[in-house]
Amino acid sequence: MRSFTSALSLSAVFTAIACSDSSGPKAGPPANLGVVNQASLNQTAVIGTATSLPLSVVVSDASSRPLSGVLVTFAVATGGGTLSATTQTTDANGVASVTWTLGNTFGIKTVTASVTGLPVVAFNTIAIAPDAGVLAFNLVDPANDTIPPPADTGTYAKGIDVLSVQGIFKRDSLIVTITFARPVEFGSGQDALVGYLEFDIDDNAATGQPVYSNFFGASANAAIEYVVLMYGETGTSIYGVLDYRPNVLTAVSASYPANSLVVRIPMRLLGDDDGNFTIVGVVGNDRPTDFFPNSGSSLVRRSLGTSFTMRSSRLTAREAPPFTWSSLSRRHSPVR
Repeated sequence: MRSFTSALSLSAVFTAIACSDSSGPKAGPPANLGVVNQASLNQTAVIGTATSLPLSVVVSDASSRPLSGVLVTFAVATGGGTLSATTQTTDANGVASVTWTLGNTFGIKTVTASVTGLPVVAFNTIAIAPDAGVLAFNLVDPANDTIPPPADTGTYAKGIDVLSVQGIFKRDSLIVTITFARPVEFGSGQDALVGYLEFDIDDNAATGQPVYSNFFGASANAAIEYVVLMYGETGTSIYGVLDYRPNVLTAVSASYPANSLVVRIPMRLLGDDDGNFTIVGVVGNDRPTDFFPNSGSSLVRRSLGTSFTMRSSRLTAREAPPFTWSSLSRRHSPVR
């Protein structure tokens, strides 16, 4: 009997040793939260679609051994969209993954992955428009509504008359087409186009620069962060987009087909905006001749699920311009 018990005890010891050898060192608590694919940290995807790479993280201990069964929380930090799950537990390889489908607005979006006690991992994606494009705004301006020249002035060229202003989001850019009643030119001649298309990106009339177009007949209740300076230098570009905050000017491509001006504005020059903003503009040749819209400002809204424009009837008091249009045309840039 004693012999059988001793044999049984010895067997148990061998079994314990064998189990210890097969399992190896015991894994420690979660110490690291990393990403499976570095490329997933910064992606580009079309609105309403899933990112090409899943958002995958790996959890490991202090010795870099993957840990299974660890709870990982995923959350949309900015920009909306939907996740396939908000929590996932790591698999045998220490990996947890979710799929991120973007919402309907543009710009930089962020999803975070977190494990209690560890630094957060942030995944960023730039949401862009599809190749076919998405309508941003379509303003129709009355014909023959140009501002008449002062009675005491000499002969002026016929005023440049705006008929419509359309914006289309296409891939990573906003394509703006301004259609006129007659052809427009580039350069510095009397008939050459001068003008401004101004953007209030945050829709806050208390933040930003005064509306330049208001000096020349517009009545927008807004404050501007970006302005497109419409002055043709070469026939293939215009003076550019001015970001007032760092006061940086960047030239953009343009063309003059038929009776129109077509400008391609990379969204990065508008702060990678989400597609919701306020716009107002004024154009002319040797004088300001037409502003748009004729009252208030136009509010562009992507956040409502579709692109359309609401015209605001808000008005502001007119200020006396501190400069003339002719000096503006020579300077080719706003004077504040």
